[in-house]
Amino acid sequence: MAITENRKKTSLQKNVSSVYALSALQEGMLFESLRNQDSGVYITQMMLTLPANVNEEALSLAWSDVIDHFPVFRTAFSLGNKAKPLQAVLKTVEFSVDIENWCDVKEQEKSERLTRLVNERKYKGFDFTQA
Repeated sequence: MAITENRKKTSLQKNVSSVYALSALQEGMLFESLRNQDSGVYITQMMLTLPANVNEEALSLAWSDVIDHFPVFRTAFSLGNKAKPLQAVLKTVEFSVDIENWCDVKEQEKSERLTRLVNERKYKGFDFTQA
């Protein structure tokens, strides 16, 4: 068990690009988010309405470029034994693009599904140790 944990730790350390202290604003937001994990207060979601014939592979590759270019999308927080939390910018992260085709869904059901989906994702919480 200890060998496995050490390998995971070493692998993670090799993937860290930079480590920074949190700004006062970030510390406050992190504190409030950890204190009220299901509040959804600092969660922002983006939804797109795309044509039915969207190229899913191209969309995923485009998001990969965005993530590679902007470090904020590759940032995780270390909440470990330190006196103050730190933020680590990772070199690479795994991600997925969720695509749901609702073309054949009636308008009333679309509205209900969207409301349910937004609320489920907003209030499910957020793992700050994952980028």
